[in-house]
Amino acid sequence: MADDQSNDKCVGSSLVASATLVTGNVSTLAVNSRPRKAARKWRGPLERLMELPLEVLYLVIESLELRDVLNLARIDKAFRNMLMSRRARPFWQAAIANTPGLPSCPPNMEEPQYAHLLFDNMCHGCGRGNTSKILFHWGVRYCKECLPPQRELAHLFKEVLQETGVAKPLYVTMDGQVHIREMEEFRQKWEALEGDGPGRKKLAEDNAKQVVLRRTHASTCNQWKANLGYARRAENKSIRAARLAAIKERLRGEGYTKELQVIGDAILAKQSFVNKPTPLTDRSWHAIRTDAIRFLEQEHTVKIRRVREGVVRPNVVMFLKVYDEWLQAWDPNWYDPGDLKAIHRMRPADFLVMDEVRLVVDAPAGCIVFPGNFEYARPKLLDMVVRWYAQQREALNDVFRDAYPALPQDTEPIGLAICSFDCSSPRCGGKFIHYPDILDHRCSMLRSTVTIKGSGYVNVIEESMARLSRPLPWQAQHVRVNERMVDHICELVRACGYDPLYASWQELDAQGQRMTCASCAAATDQETDLEVFDWRRAIHHQAEFMHRDRPCKWTMLPEEVAAKVRAFEARLREVPSRPWRQPFYRCKMKKSCWDVYDYDDLQAHARDAHGIREELQDEHYELCWHWHKTGNDLLHGTCVRFTRAGGVKVSSRYITVNDVQEGEEETAEVQDGDAKAGKLDEETCEEDMELDASAIFDQWISSDVFGECRGS
Repeated sequence: MADDQSNDKCVGSSLVASATLVTGNVSTLAVNSRPRKAARKWRGPLERLMELPLEVLYLVIESLELRDVLNLARIDKAFRNMLMSRRARPFWQAAIANTPGLPSCPPNMEEPQYAHLLFDNMCHGCGRGNTSKILFHWGVRYCKECLPPQRELAHLFKEVLQETGVAKPLYVTMDGQVHIREMEEFRQKWEALEGDGPGRKKLAEDNAKQVVLRRTHASTCNQWKANLGYARRAENKSIRAARLAAIKERLRGEGYTKELQVIGDAILAKQSFVNKPTPLTDRSWHAIRTDAIRFLEQEHTVKIRRVREGVVRPNVVMFLKVYDEWLQAWDPNWYDPGDLKAIHRMRPADFLVMDEVRLVVDAPAGCIVFPGNFEYARPKLLDMVVRWYAQQREALNDVFRDAYPALPQDTEPIGLAICSFDCSSPRCGGKFIHYPDILDHRCSMLRSTVTIKGSGYVNVIEESMARLSRPLPWQAQHVRVNERMVDHICELVRACGYDPLYASWQELDAQGQRMTCASCAAATDQETDLEVFDWRRAIHHQAEFMHRDRPCKWTMLPEEVAAKVRAFEARLREVPSRPWRQPFYRCKMKKSCWDVYDYDDLQAHARDAHGIREELQDEHYELCWHWHKTGNDLLHGTCVRFTRAGGVKVSSRYITVNDVQEGEEETAEVQDGDAKAGKLDEETCEEDMELDASAIFDQWISSDVFGECRGS
């Protein structure tokens, strides 16, 4: 009875052992207590393969190549049990023989292992896929991270050489790498035979013979793999050539024969929809048809453009010299006697796009153009200038009316004080520019945005000007209207006592009013400098970060003080100014947002692209600065201080006298006799402004606007 129980225990233990999968030093029990799912039934062409007679099935398997037999052994358990048994070894040997040029299986590997090494791209170290490096001398695939490091084997090899006379019992690469598993196995066997000289010698000699055989077999396998790659590349090349021919035939059927002749096969073959090692079918053509036609049209446009540019550019360079002669011959009294910069606002690109100059520059390829040919257009110079100004006025009027439709129809927008324009580039410092100065603004940052749009004459001129680092033709699309600032400028004009729908900028310039920001002055005491602006500088103050959301409350200076401020500014304009910063914003709401915006455009971008309608927070954007170095246009205004002693001090807080490069903020006090040196005697200044400053200051401080702002 005890013997039966012990036998049952032995049988049970053997069943468990047979159901155990051993991997390295880790044993995993393969027995699962859950019920097994029913095997999935085959579907498709191989659905009834197992129903074939065995003789027919064996003949089919014997005709397969090694890769196919490996895949067949992995279909299901039936084929696996049949092909992974030792009785199926003839099938594997026949498959190796059926594979063209494949060397026979090495003696240290089984045929399934050999097939797995050749056709599975799994790393034998970490299991990572897509591993193409096969180390035939070791019989493994390793990724870059799993390659064995260099080992110091001089001590072991020296010991083997001294006892057996064998130099290298292990395979060592030219880089000094050795397979760690083989080295440990050899070391264990070597140490186990300690004291057995003949045994150690036989072990070393056998390993050395295996190294020679494996080196020869590895060389043959590497050659087979290289030949296989050559054959595959040749096959893919022929498939790509056939695909290219088929796509060209389809495009000819679409009516693109002329475009194919211009482009050529070399450029077309490099495109992703052509450069594929797959035959072209009706379905694949339907998928790539749109891309192929779009590429053909764009490339044809580029080719035509390049040819046209090669003809036009020498004539453009020739016209640049003629343009300098036109500037010298221009009489300021021809167009507008009061405007000395009439023709200087126009650039060579503006003349090049006019019909009179284009007739010469865009001559046919066979014509030879000389500088004298441009004399045809010189008598029409005044007509071209008049026509250009009329076109730009009309374009700017349309731009402003579209942005601000509340204007009366009988008013020309560009003559109004509220009609100001910004450069379309957020990084550019061209802000709040009125007509006609806006025509003189040619942003250099727009040249970097010139792209190939077409093969037309204007497109060729734009690219030629960009390549020559010359301004582009002036276009209304290069400017825009800041609608928020227009509303703020309206409040500023009302504070000056004018109707913003009819007041012109000439009227405000002639009046010469000076003002301070009551919103800023409310936070100051009576002995602190108060910044003073004319109406143009007040616009830039309104655009500062702290005032952009609501209009400033402006307080007008008395005429006596304003007159002294204007005299001070007149003397101060010759002093150089410090560089100033222009803010712009970069979106941080999504990593793919790389564009920059001003604040209004950033709000529109957040609303349209990210659905954010509430007020933007600091985490939504990054504030950046672009430095501008300009002349002294007094963008930062003048400062005035009223003292209880009865004097008024006028100074400029931001004018740099000593070092413009370092941008140090210093006070430049300018005296009548020493204006260029930038020094103003304080006592003389107070004597110049001997008027009842105390009374003026008290009256100004007690005004309603200032009092309301001070109370808030």
